Amino acid sequence: GVGSTIWLFLQHTGLFSPLPLTSLISCIIWTYGFFYLRIINLLPLAHAKAIDVVGNGLAVIDNEGWVVELNAAAANLLEVTPEQIEGKQDAEVFVKWPSLAAVLKTEQRAMQEVCLEKDNHVQYYELHIIQFSDRGGSGMGQAFIWKEITAQKKVQEQLIKQEKALSILTE
Repeated sequence: GVGSTIWLFLQHTGLFSPLPLTSLISCIIWTYGFFYLRIINLLPLAHAKAIDVVGNGLAVIDNEGWVVELNAAAANLLEVTPEQIEGKQDAEVFVKWPSLAAVLKTEQRAMQEVCLEKDNHVQYYELHIIQFSDRGGSGMGQAFIWKEITAQKKVQEQLIKQEKALSILTE
Protein backbone atom coordinates (compact mmCIF):
# COMPACT_ATOMS: atom_id res chain seq x y z
CA GLY A 1 0.00 0.00 0.00
CA VAL A 2 1.19 3.43 1.04
CA GLY A 3 4.33 2.13 2.75
CA SER A 4 5.42 0.21 -0.35
CA THR A 5 4.96 3.27 -2.55
CA ILE A 6 7.06 5.44 -0.24
CA TRP A 7 9.69 2.68 0.00
CA LEU A 8 9.99 2.49 -3.79
CA PHE A 9 10.32 6.27 -4.06
CA LEU A 10 12.94 6.58 -1.33
CA GLN A 11 14.94 3.55 -2.49
CA HIS A 12 15.52 5.14 -5.89
CA THR A 13 16.69 8.45 -4.38
CA GLY A 14 19.41 6.69 -2.36
CA LEU A 15 19.21 9.18 0.51
CA PHE A 16 18.72 6.59 3.30
CA SER A 17 17.28 3.14 3.93
CA PRO A 18 13.48 3.49 3.62
CA LEU A 19 12.59 0.21 5.35
CA PRO A 20 12.22 1.54 8.93
CA LEU A 21 10.21 4.57 7.80
CA THR A 22 7.86 2.58 5.57
CA SER A 23 7.34 -0.03 8.32
CA LEU A 24 6.46 2.72 10.78
CA ILE A 25 3.98 4.28 8.35
CA SER A 26 2.36 0.89 7.68
CA CYS A 27 2.04 0.18 11.41
CA ILE A 28 0.43 3.57 12.01
CA ILE A 29 -2.09 2.97 9.20
CA TRP A 30 -2.96 -0.53 10.46
CA THR A 31 -3.28 0.69 14.04
CA TYR A 32 -5.58 3.48 12.92
CA GLY A 33 -7.66 0.98 10.95
CA PHE A 34 -7.96 -1.50 13.81
CA PHE A 35 -8.74 0.89 16.62
CA TYR A 36 -10.44 3.88 15.02
CA LEU A 37 -12.14 2.41 11.95
CA ARG A 38 -12.64 -0.98 13.63
CA ILE A 39 -11.64 -3.01 10.61
CA ILE A 40 -11.89 -6.17 12.70
CA ASN A 41 -14.89 -6.00 15.02
CA LEU A 42 -15.30 -9.03 17.28
CA LEU A 43 -18.58 -7.84 18.79
CA PRO A 44 -20.89 -9.35 16.12
CA LEU A 45 -19.05 -12.67 16.32
CA ALA A 46 -19.21 -12.72 20.12
CA HIS A 47 -22.90 -11.71 20.02
CA ALA A 48 -23.84 -14.53 17.66
CA LYS A 49 -21.90 -17.11 19.66
CA ALA A 50 -23.34 -15.98 23.00
CA ILE A 51 -26.90 -16.06 21.68
CA ASP A 52 -26.55 -19.59 20.29
CA VAL A 53 -24.70 -21.04 23.29
CA VAL A 54 -27.41 -20.01 25.76
CA GLY A 55 -29.67 -22.98 26.45
CA ASN A 56 -32.76 -20.81 26.86
CA GLY A 57 -34.93 -19.81 23.94
CA LEU A 58 -34.56 -16.21 22.80
CA ALA A 59 -36.72 -14.29 20.36
CA VAL A 60 -36.34 -10.57 19.64
CA ILE A 61 -39.31 -8.89 17.99
CA ASP A 62 -39.49 -5.24 16.95
CA ASN A 63 -42.49 -2.95 17.47
CA GLU A 64 -43.95 -3.79 14.08
CA GLY A 65 -43.97 -7.51 14.84
CA TRP A 66 -40.97 -8.54 12.74
CA VAL A 67 -38.80 -11.29 14.20
CA VAL A 68 -35.35 -9.76 14.44
CA GLU A 69 -33.53 -12.69 16.04
CA LEU A 70 -34.26 -16.24 17.08
CA ASN A 71 -31.61 -18.48 18.62
CA ALA A 72 -31.21 -22.23 18.11
CA ALA A 73 -33.11 -23.20 21.27
CA ALA A 74 -36.06 -21.03 20.27
CA ALA A 75 -36.01 -22.34 16.71
CA ASN A 76 -36.03 -25.90 18.08
CA LEU A 77 -39.04 -25.20 20.31
CA LEU A 78 -40.93 -23.48 17.51
CA GLU A 79 -39.93 -26.21 15.05
CA VAL A 80 -38.55 -23.75 12.49
CA THR A 81 -35.15 -23.02 10.97
CA PRO A 82 -33.52 -19.59 10.79
CA GLU A 83 -34.13 -19.58 7.02
CA GLN A 84 -37.86 -20.06 7.59
CA ILE A 85 -38.15 -16.98 9.80
CA GLU A 86 -36.28 -14.51 7.59
CA GLY A 87 -38.64 -11.67 6.76
CA LYS A 88 -41.52 -13.12 8.79
CA GLN A 89 -43.93 -11.54 11.21
CA ASP A 90 -44.21 -13.01 14.70
CA ALA A 91 -47.71 -14.36 13.95
CA GLU A 92 -46.26 -16.49 11.13
CA VAL A 93 -43.37 -17.78 13.24
CA PHE A 94 -45.53 -18.68 16.25
CA VAL A 95 -48.32 -20.23 14.16
CA LYS A 96 -47.88 -23.69 15.75
CA TRP A 97 -48.13 -22.17 19.22
CA PRO A 98 -51.20 -19.90 19.26
CA SER A 99 -51.27 -19.80 23.07
CA LEU A 100 -47.66 -18.56 23.15
CA ALA A 101 -48.38 -16.03 20.41
CA ALA A 102 -51.34 -14.70 22.39
CA VAL A 103 -49.20 -14.29 25.52
CA LEU A 104 -46.47 -12.51 23.55
CA LYS A 105 -49.00 -10.07 22.08
CA THR A 106 -50.92 -9.22 25.23
CA GLU A 107 -48.68 -9.66 28.26
CA GLN A 108 -46.43 -6.88 29.48
CA ARG A 109 -45.34 -8.51 32.74
CA ALA A 110 -41.67 -9.15 33.27
CA MET A 111 -42.01 -12.88 34.04
CA GLN A 112 -44.68 -15.54 33.93
CA GLU A 113 -45.19 -19.25 33.45
CA VAL A 114 -46.58 -20.58 30.19
CA CYS A 115 -48.03 -24.02 29.62
CA LEU A 116 -47.74 -25.51 26.12
CA GLU A 117 -48.89 -28.86 24.81
CA LYS A 118 -46.45 -30.68 22.55
CA ASP A 119 -46.78 -34.24 21.27
CA ASN A 120 -49.70 -34.94 23.62
CA HIS A 121 -47.82 -33.96 26.76
CA VAL A 122 -47.70 -30.68 28.60
CA GLN A 123 -44.54 -28.62 28.87
CA TYR A 124 -44.06 -25.67 31.18
CA TYR A 125 -41.89 -22.67 30.39
CA GLU A 126 -40.79 -19.68 32.39
CA LEU A 127 -41.17 -16.69 30.10
CA HIS A 128 -39.29 -13.42 30.65
CA ILE A 129 -40.39 -10.39 28.67
CA ILE A 130 -37.91 -7.55 28.29
CA GLN A 131 -39.09 -4.26 26.79
CA PHE A 132 -36.64 -2.23 24.69
CA SER A 133 -36.96 1.52 24.38
CA ASP A 134 -34.88 4.30 22.91
CA ARG A 135 -33.46 7.22 24.87
CA GLY A 136 -36.70 9.13 24.50
CA GLY A 137 -38.68 6.29 26.09
CA SER A 138 -40.42 5.14 22.89
CA GLY A 139 -40.80 1.38 22.63
CA MET A 140 -38.53 -0.32 20.12
CA GLY A 141 -39.44 -3.95 20.64
CA GLN A 142 -39.32 -6.87 23.01
CA ALA A 143 -37.08 -9.79 23.84
CA PHE A 144 -38.68 -13.03 24.98
CA ILE A 145 -36.56 -15.50 26.87
CA TRP A 146 -38.04 -18.82 27.84
CA LYS A 147 -36.69 -21.71 29.84
CA GLU A 148 -38.26 -25.13 30.12
CA ILE A 149 -39.31 -25.85 33.70
CA THR A 150 -41.40 -29.00 33.18
CA ALA A 151 -39.22 -31.12 35.47
CA GLN A 152 -39.36 -28.47 38.18
CA LYS A 153 -43.15 -28.27 37.92
CA LYS A 154 -43.44 -32.06 38.27
CA VAL A 155 -41.25 -32.00 41.38
CA GLN A 156 -43.29 -29.10 42.74
CA GLU A 157 -46.56 -31.00 42.16
CA GLN A 158 -45.07 -34.06 43.87
CA LEU A 159 -44.04 -31.97 46.88
CA ILE A 160 -47.54 -30.52 47.16
CA LYS A 161 -49.04 -34.02 47.10
CA GLN A 162 -46.60 -35.15 49.79
CA GLU A 163 -47.39 -32.12 51.95
CA LYS A 164 -51.12 -32.87 51.66
CA ALA A 165 -50.56 -36.50 52.57
CA LEU A 166 -48.39 -35.48 55.53
CA SER A 167 -50.97 -32.96 56.74
CA ILE A 168 -53.67 -35.67 56.62
CA LEU A 169 -51.49 -38.03 58.63
CA THR A 170 -50.72 -35.42 61.28
CA GLU A 171 -54.37 -34.46 61.83
